[in-house]
Amino acid sequence: FDKKSIKKIITLIDNHDIHIELTDVNVRKAISKVGKDAFPDLIKVILADKMAQQPNRKEKGIEYVNKLGELYKDTIEKGHCLSIPELKINGDDLINIGFAQGKEIKDVLEILLNMVLEKPVLNRREELIRIAKQMRSNN
Repeated sequence: FDKKSIKKIITLIDNHDIHIELTDVNVRKAISKVGKDAFPDLIKVILADKMAQQPNRKEKGIEYVNKLGELYKDTIEKGHCLSIPELKINGDDLINIGFAQGKEIKDVLEILLNMVLEKPVLNRREELIRIAKQMRSNN
């Protein structure tokens, strides 16, 4: 297997038994963690796991997976930001605000991504710059 396939397989194995609460926010966070491209495969793995459960739990499991798939599809269709490269701000913007290159920028971008995953409307350049400036002044 190539490195990309190995990474995807490991991600699926690591996340196959996580329980994702069926809310928009939690599904966005799960997609962000697993990756937009790998998430449909994770849904298939979760479905296979649910199908192997006791018959009295199988129907609920299938309903769960169907709802998870709907939330995934909705999230993708809405074009929500799910990764740091999709943020409307980048490391250069943070350097211009006064953040140090390296780990500090990575940490700030991760914080901003988590905020955007919680509240997608924040993913506007002006808003993220305002938040980053506020973070900078608090340090």
